[in-house]
Amino acid sequence: MTRGRYAFRRFRVQPDGEPDAEGRTAMMQCAVCGQTGPTVESPKRESAEAQGRAILRSAEGAASWVESHRRREREHFTFRLLVGIPYRLIPGEWQ
Repeated sequence: MTRGRYAFRRFRVQPDGEPDAEGRTAMMQCAVCGQTGPTVESPKRESAEAQGRAILRSAEGAASWVESHRRREREHFTFRLLVGIPYRLIPGEWQ
């Protein structure tokens, strides 16, 4: 009979900054009916500051859907912004 040996490894969670990472996204959702607008992807930027500005612009683009939804649903006044930021696990030390 063979015996197996197991080890545990720690992982760190961090935003995915790899060149092949998914893009960051923004989408508005009606809090009353749950309907969502289109997903707007922000372009990848080199600096964190430029990336932050790009996300704000994509959020503004996603918010433009609220007006058309409000025209169809006159009693819906509450919305939420859903932001998608890709994360990844980084392997660490073995224990």
